[in-house]
Amino acid sequence: MLFLFCLLQCDGTDLTPKIQELKFQCIVFLNIPRYCAGTMPWGNPGDHHDFEPQRHDDGYIEVIGFTMASLAALQVGGHGERLHQCREVLLLTYKSIPMQVDGEPCRLAPAMIRISLRNQANMVQKSKRRTSMPLLNE
Repeated sequence: MLFLFCLLQCDGTDLTPKIQELKFQCIVFLNIPRYCAGTMPWGNPGDHHDFEPQRHDDGYIEVIGFTMASLAALQVGGHGERLHQCREVLLLTYKSIPMQVDGEPCRLAPAMIRISLRNQANMVQKSKRRTSMPLLNE
């Protein structure tokens, strides 16, 4: 019953009434499109026109809410409710709650949590070969 014990603000916008109205049991904060064995909690890029397509390098955190039903449906191609794309999140919990950080479970005492992106760096990636045949040296 997470929706009863937290306050959520994204870039100063209070999303608490929406969390309470939809009775979310889980809130996910991501800056990558895939999560939990390849699922896509944000959904397909073109499904919702009120939000920008999700990108890992855009400086935004995607905030997604789940009920127990939508969380179960995630494993078979479903997705959560898109709540916000923001640069900073403030989550205030009034009760001890279970949570995961990078997949590691823990129990969090009542707390104020600020989430923001930090120290983003460019990455180098090897280019893909255009052919499926190996190149042979002559």
